[in-house]
Amino acid sequence: MNPTTQRAFEFLCRAGETGDWQPLLEMLTDDFEFLFPAGASRGLHSGTAGKEVFLQWVQKRAASRSVKTPELALHTAEWSVYCVDSRGEDALGRFETHVALFFKARGDQLCAYREYIGDITAWI
Repeated sequence: MNPTTQRAFEFLCRAGETGDWQPLLEMLTDDFEFLFPAGASRGLHSGTAGKEVFLQWVQKRAASRSVKTPELALHTAEWSVYCVDSRGEDALGRFETHVALFFKARGDQLCAYREYIGDITAWI
């Protein structure tokens, strides 16, 4: 287990519950990579653009609240993957979904985050 990605996961979960994203944002590298599967943030964004798109994504979610219940955690040499059950409420109403969260660290900073929506635990 990578302590940096573990801390990032904990900060992300806390941000979903409280709306305070600052601890996670302070971990990002300047060349942060962000992937999201839908909406205005859809696609893979790298470099300074990756960090900017992630900041915009966070701003849209600041008012949303969710609770992420971990179901599975996998750790490789490069990535930490957390499969979670995510429940909450946002501008569109209540939701419940399965999400796979991929974190990649460089030293004590987070250099990449990818999110996939849907139950992927059956594929692993």
